[in-house]
Amino acid sequence: MKKQYSINRIVTATLVLAITLSLVVIYIFQVFFIDDFYKANKIKEMNEITENIKNSIYNNTLVETLKDVSVSNEFCIRIDTNSHALTGYGENNVCALKYLNDVQINIMYRETADNGGSKLYENYNFKQSGINKNDIFIKTQIIDYFGTDMLIMVSSFAQPLTPMIKTIESQFIFIVIVTVLITLLIAYLLSKIIIKPIVDMNNEAMKIVEGKYDSSNIKTSAKEVNDLNETLNKAQELIKVSDKARKELLSNVSHDLRTPLTMIAGYGEMMKDFKDEVTDENLDVIINEAHRLSDLVNDLLDLSKSELGELNLNLEEVDIDKLIDEVAKQYEGYLKQQNISFIYSSKTNAKVITDKKRLIQVLYNFINNAMNYNDKDERIIKLQAEDKDEMIEISVYDNGNGISKEDIDKIWDRYYKVDKEHKRQMNGSGIGLSLCKAILDGLKIEHKVESKEGEYTRFKIYLKKL
Repeated sequence: MKKQYSINRIVTATLVLAITLSLVVIYIFQVFFIDDFYKANKIKEMNEITENIKNSIYNNTLVETLKDVSVSNEFCIRIDTNSHALTGYGENNVCALKYLNDVQINIMYRETADNGGSKLYENYNFKQSGINKNDIFIKTQIIDYFGTDMLIMVSSFAQPLTPMIKTIESQFIFIVIVTVLITLLIAYLLSKIIIKPIVDMNNEAMKIVEGKYDSSNIKTSAKEVNDLNETLNKAQELIKVSDKARKELLSNVSHDLRTPLTMIAGYGEMMKDFKDEVTDENLDVIINEAHRLSDLVNDLLDLSKSELGELNLNLEEVDIDKLIDEVAKQYEGYLKQQNISFIYSSKTNAKVITDKKRLIQVLYNFINNAMNYNDKDERIIKLQAEDKDEMIEISVYDNGNGISKEDIDKIWDRYYKVDKEHKRQMNGSGIGLSLCKAILDGLKIEHKVESKEGEYTRFKIYLKKL
């Protein structure tokens, strides 16, 4: 099994490693490469000054340029033509150009010309001229000024960096100690802000696994952690509601299972004990209750399949008029016995491609709901189909109790019941509308519900004409 580490250790180790690597990189560049960077910058400045002088000669602004350069003690300038100086050296206290003789200048002139008109002398040795310095840089460039060759010379020297490097080395240990302490402090703060709340949320999540849904709300200054905590709380509420609804569903299904089983057993025992009770009517009761039991089990299996995304659908050509007539005949007699006015009509002769059995199952469920949630003295149920442009609208209406605004968006949820008091239905299994939604979604059938509390409810589905 792969070894696991706590987030706290990972964050601390990551911070320490990142800071350590950064310090090592800084140390390497400051100690081993600082001299190279320093010389490179010095040469870059000399090239820029040379270019500025060249431009100022052509623009007749040489005096102003020399004044700007003379402010610095790091550079000095000399411009020669035919081995005669045309300008001074600036105010540099250590100006190598002062010690150049005519021979050296002529040599530089020839070397510069041979090098394409520009040359850089690094670590120029002036010992023979009286300067005991090797870190001298001279930039030379030849320009044509109205037919006359001019030699521009810019010199500078590199400051010794050895003392500064030693200072950096001596400070490095102190910097490392301070940085590590700061890193540990940051790790501790991150632990308080991010890691500890995550650990607390994990502990609260373990309570949910144990069936406890009263976890506390964890607050932290980290937005993402707060969002995660809010998501956990919402998930907990959903699990709590689903768990309660699941228990209610099991109770309701147990009731629906017990009733047909009791009737089958009761009628069977009665016919066994009393031979004259073996009648077609009693056998019909047993057969009908067995069918009801089979339907309930099938609906439970369908609900399970729908939740797993394995609901089987068989598409075929369906005549809507015949389908409405078939559904109506199933309910017409029973609703009349229950003193419920049943109105049905089909104002279309269109056909559709759908799963006939599943669509009838959905309409049965809608009608059962219309019966169960209507306590009015004059109860009305309407089943209608009519053309709506390229679509067919099938609706089931009842003048019953209606659905509140709080419940109307939840009626399709798994296990959700608007009326918590269970009522057994004439047809269907009482599984709820979640199975209807799974079927309609699987058939890609648009569906919606309209309702006004205390007045009416109307379920609508829309099928595309063939």
